[in-house]
Amino acid sequence: MHGKAILIGLLLMTSTGIAAAADVRVLSVGSVQVAARALAADFNKATGHTVTLTVVTPNQIPRRLAGEPFDMLIASVAAMEGHDQAGVLRPGSLKPLARGGIGVIVRDGAAVPDVSTPERFKAALLAARSIVHGNPAVPNQSGVVTMRILAKAGILDAIKAKARPADLADGFALVAKGEVEMALFNTVELPA
Repeated sequence: MHGKAILIGLLLMTSTGIAAAADVRVLSVGSVQVAARALAADFNKATGHTVTLTVVTPNQIPRRLAGEPFDMLIASVAAMEGHDQAGVLRPGSLKPLARGGIGVIVRDGAAVPDVSTPERFKAALLAARSIVHGNPAVPNQSGVVTMRILAKAGILDAIKAKARPADLADGFALVAKGEVEMALFNTVELPA
């Protein structure tokens, strides 16, 4: 499985399971909350069950799983594999839900960089005056993936001096104010 995929792990914490539940409790990372909320609403309409969606950071998942029952967990492959190895998830319950990637955001009205090929993506980053990205110190966030992409592209060292980490809201604000030219975050977090 690729690291960008998001998996669902069914956490059947009761003997009756999800099929008998009128309320389906879902624990999800924040990076997919827009899509998860839309899917939950569609599920509610189609089945009559109620989805209670709890959105947390990846670091909060272990504590929440230890203290509360959830029927479903939505997280990154790395996180899901870790929870699976720890015996937290029902064996054989990991299922691919979606694939994501890193996207680029620029200030409204600014020229949109050509990132249509790997070479053009690298050129756009090298030409940018300043870049903000997710914090790589936070596990399973866009910063980890961004650092891996930049290293694989061979440009991580070349852009370090002009790049800085930030959370999503701060990153968007820096771009909107013109303080940073370009942001790199999970595509599911980028506004349409």
